Amino acid sequence: ILLITDREVPLYQEIYGTERERFHLLPPNIDRRQFNESDRDRARLAKRGELGLIPATTLLLMVGSGFRTKGVDRAIEGLATLKSPDGNQAHLMVVGHGEAKSYARLAKSLGVSDRLHFLGGRTDVADWMLAADLLVHPARTENTGTVLLEAMASGLPVLVSDVCGYAFHIEKAEAGCLVPSPFTQEQFNLLLQETVHSPNLAQWRANGLRYAATEDLYSCHEKACGLIEKFVAEKSR
Repeated sequence: ILLITDREVPLYQEIYGTERERFHLLPPNIDRRQFNESDRDRARLAKRGELGLIPATTLLLMVGSGFRTKGVDRAIEGLATLKSPDGNQAHLMVVGHGEAKSYARLAKSLGVSDRLHFLGGRTDVADWMLAADLLVHPARTENTGTVLLEAMASGLPVLVSDVCGYAFHIEKAEAGCLVPSPFTQEQFNLLLQETVHSPNLAQWRANGLRYAATEDLYSCHEKACGLIEKFVAEKSR
């Protein structure tokens, strides 16, 4: 049994009584990133320019389809509570497919519709990750959360709910903050405020890049292929 997260193991064992040695955990599967600080600087200027924002604007990024599952409403409510002592009000970009009307109404009711941007499906997500200041992922449920690893590999700090299967990578790498369960909007709002203005952002960025350079986040398919060939060879013998 090949798994991309070991969270499924207790469910198999509870229902089927499966032996532990039959489970094989695979590493994640993201693309390796090649960029430098000049690429990051260009992306920051270009993406803010697309939105007509000044270079100093704080950008919060969400990536994923299925807006309710990903917690877009939670992020919007958090955005509405953000305080900016220097007057630099943060903007939230949502990249992905979903029904945006109800979330646009929520943003309007909270007075942040001018700071919420639904960008739809994009082919330039990697550039948005270079341009953003923080990936926000307050998901209600998430088996893995590959976007979390992609953010780390881009040097983008992460604020993520701890229910995500890959959230442990963020904690292990010290590349951001986890929102503990059970989720409360008040706690998320507080953590968002602390994270956006944290003096640790640069360190989280560096930690994420170092983790992505030293951990195997890339060989899922190769490891799966090797295991399948191994099992077939053992069975043929």
